Amino acid sequence: MGKILIQNLVGYDAIIFVAAIINLILFIRIVKDLKIIDGHFKQTKFLQNELLVYRLKIKTKDNSIEKLRGVLDKFTIIKQRLDQVSVFYISLTSIFPLLGILGTVVALLNLSDFTNEIVSINFSFALTSTFWGILFGAISKFGEGFFTAKLDLYDKLYHEVRSSLLLIGAENE
Repeated sequence: MGKILIQNLVGYDAIIFVAAIINLILFIRIVKDLKIIDGHFKQTKFLQNELLVYRLKIKTKDNSIEKLRGVLDKFTIIKQRLDQVSVFYISLTSIFPLLGILGTVVALLNLSDFTNEIVSINFSFALTSTFWGILFGAISKFGEGFFTAKLDLYDKLYHEVRSSLLLIGAENE
């Protein structure tokens, strides 16, 4: 069995492993960007509270609005990049089981003779592809669950802050 696994790693399963490595790199990138956005999130919440105080006060000059706009601009740039990377990660995650099934089909199509030995060897090759596809798909799906909730939260915050800035801009005109 070990010989079959090694042969498959050099063969078709290598495609699945390359996709897994790419997904791992994307996941690391997403986690780094989430940490950056988390810092902006905390800063934005603080500035949003200042903004509420500003709206309750008599209109005095305060640069909290400009700070908030600056933080929101940085937040927007990182969030857009994070959205692009996460879409690619999610797409690649959904492909893993398909790659496993494709490996299974390719291995079974290589059946040239239907003797017990050849069938069992090709069936073993076919099952390793399925195994790796399902395994990496499941692991990646957990990774996806890790960051999608945070992305939704950041989207909500972004729209709240942006709406507040638009209201203040309308009040100052």
